Amino acid sequence: MQTEFPEHVFAPLLEAYSKYTIPVYGERFNSGKGRSQSMGILPRRNYGVGESRNNDSWPDILREARKLATIICPDLNYTTIMVNIDYTALPHKDKNNDGESVVVGFNDYTGGELVADGIEYNIRHRPFRFRASETLHSVNPILSGSRYSIVFFRPTFPRNFQDKYGATLTYDELFDLIPLREAGQAASEVRIPV
Repeated sequence: MQTEFPEHVFAPLLEAYSKYTIPVYGERFNSGKGRSQSMGILPRRNYGVGESRNNDSWPDILREARKLATIICPDLNYTTIMVNIDYTALPHKDKNNDGESVVVGFNDYTGGELVADGIEYNIRHRPFRFRASETLHSVNPILSGSRYSIVFFRPTFPRNFQDKYGATLTYDELFDLIPLREAGQAASEVRIPV
């Protein structure tokens, strides 16, 4: 059963989204269309595990997204956040996700239902929890308005990272492992040592 949260719960995040332009993510063309970017702590090919470059670009979104997570999915062990605007996902499975994900839509829109294993779900203000790596899912066309959504999830970390640190560290535990930045260094340039 999905719990519907009042609109005011999403207002701070909506305000944070409105301050920035979320670009199209060029590496996601095979899974859908729209503006979509990741943030939080994630593994990056050939760079190791650390903060997303978007953490520096959109600090207000990161702060408000993490606050929202404490309300709508306080028990979810996520490390990464996908922010989307009018993103219509084609049927796919997120093969690199580990464990459960939570997705929720907000703003004023119609259409854009999540379809998971052939069943439509209205996710506007109603978080939906599922295993995105095991569940075929997509998004119906948006009929009117602008559909904002956010996904909280945990990517699969590289084997050498898991061997050293395990596979269940929380966002805060991972953040504490990130070395301090040097002056002028971007968050995305600092990685957790393996």
